[in-house]
Amino acid sequence: MVTKEIGAGLVHWARRLEDARRRVRTGQSPDRVRYAAQCRREAFKYLVMACGALKGWPVTAQVGPEAVRGAHRILLAADGPEIRRILPLVTAAAQQYRIPSLHLAEAVDALCVAEGRPQVYGTVEGHPVADEARLRAKRAALGLPPPAPGAGGSGDRRAGAGRPGDAAAPQAALGLDVLDGLLAGLPPVPALPRTVRRTVDADADWACAYCGGPAPAGSAEIEVRTRVWRICQACAGCPDTPEQRLLDMLRTKGGVPEATALATAWLARHEGWKLPLRYEEPRTRPNRRPQPRWAHIPETAVSTLVLLAERHPARPTPGDGRPGRPGRPGAAMQPPATAPAAAVVHRHPGLLVSVKAAALLALAPAQALTAKEVGTALQLAPDTLAAHGLKVGSAGELRDVFLDPPPWLLEFHRRLTAQRAANRARQRGAVVPGQRAGGDAAEAGPAGEAAVVTGPPHPEMLVSGRAEQVLARPHGTALQPGTVAKALQTAHATIVKQRLRVRTVGELAGVFHRPPDWLLGFHRKLAAERAANLLKQSGRSSGAAGPDAPGPPVGSLG
Repeated sequence: MVTKEIGAGLVHWARRLEDARRRVRTGQSPDRVRYAAQCRREAFKYLVMACGALKGWPVTAQVGPEAVRGAHRILLAADGPEIRRILPLVTAAAQQYRIPSLHLAEAVDALCVAEGRPQVYGTVEGHPVADEARLRAKRAALGLPPPAPGAGGSGDRRAGAGRPGDAAAPQAALGLDVLDGLLAGLPPVPALPRTVRRTVDADADWACAYCGGPAPAGSAEIEVRTRVWRICQACAGCPDTPEQRLLDMLRTKGGVPEATALATAWLARHEGWKLPLRYEEPRTRPNRRPQPRWAHIPETAVSTLVLLAERHPARPTPGDGRPGRPGRPGAAMQPPATAPAAAVVHRHPGLLVSVKAAALLALAPAQALTAKEVGTALQLAPDTLAAHGLKVGSAGELRDVFLDPPPWLLEFHRRLTAQRAANRARQRGAVVPGQRAGGDAAEAGPAGEAAVVTGPPHPEMLVSGRAEQVLARPHGTALQPGTVAKALQTAHATIVKQRLRVRTVGELAGVFHRPPDWLLGFHRKLAAERAANLLKQSGRSSGAAGPDAPGPPVGSLG
């Protein structure tokens, strides 16, 4: 049942392919050419599926003689790579005498024609033959009749040679033995220059690859997916950036103020939006009929985008003087207003000035600023400004704050400076003065370095062999978090949770001499568990020992 359905499908696709080719011969219109190409691709896909289902090339015993002829017609209409993909199956079927040898000869010649080489068996009329002196011998080896005078293969399709039981069948076996080396022995085909095949109606107006508007012959062209696309004059003169394309679309459709269009393009660049171009649409051809420019962009999408730009808090205007980024439409069309030359920007030496703060301080004094921008310049959260009652609404007021800051802001920047200096020191592996493990004040020497801790560790701290090896290193040696956790016999997550900072061997020794309460309690519990395990291993129960029974010395555990 399945083989009958496959055979019917092969006959159906062969007839559709022949009908499409007949339509193209009667009149070459764009629709007929596209339909014929689509039929050829779909027919070859079905042929590959049929070969996979039948586990080989379709033969008469499986699908019938008409389906075999249909599969052969589909193969002859395929391209060179497709024929080369299926040719081993055809060769195997011909070696077993399950298909006519003429089918193999026509498939080999079709491959040679598709690849631009001379044919081997002369089955294609009007195409040169590779070796005309040995043409008769090659055809006789496959059981084919001699070629007609003056024609490559005028009577081949009417020949029925090569079937099982024919007199020429033993000769076909001899010809198939040398078939594998026959194609390899031909001279190599030089690589053809990469060309782009133009579509039909080259003199008519095409739709622009970007906006879909009319692009007449002679317009600028681009190559996308091995096809030539035209670009209209308006799109060719527009800068090739996403925000400029969007700005061109808004201006073309109309009804959008210039300031709103600039704000919309600026917002699109900030958010990473990209206008869909016409050539990116699936199943789009270069030679489609032109439409009004940007007609494929719906009006609802334009109105939604404009509404988002109008509601954006950082919406720019053509003359707002904001420091623009390269490529921003507002910055390219309107130069930013700068501060007067007489107004020299000064700051308090105790305040930190970032790059963003310097850019905001360079604005005109009357330029309005948002609470988020002020917090970024002062390196504070907007809620902190509101809690201290500090209101800054313009660049001039921000400049006054940097000149005469309140005491709480000075104290905050002083602590921020000290914290950043300590972080840089820790990144370099240096010991931060005035700190030890756990965050408590440490004993410092005259030079500001951490004092070396001497003497035995705390009696209730368990010191393992690994910890002894680590403590024997120089006190300034930096330690990894995993090494510290193994030395203290606890998890790194617990150390982070308890905010215990141990970066060097000296800090680790300080922890062993003055451990925090949580670590001391953990080591007490660990010592009790190990004592109980030792009693169980020795065969004595923990209850028989009694409450006053002496246990093993704590320092010997671990």
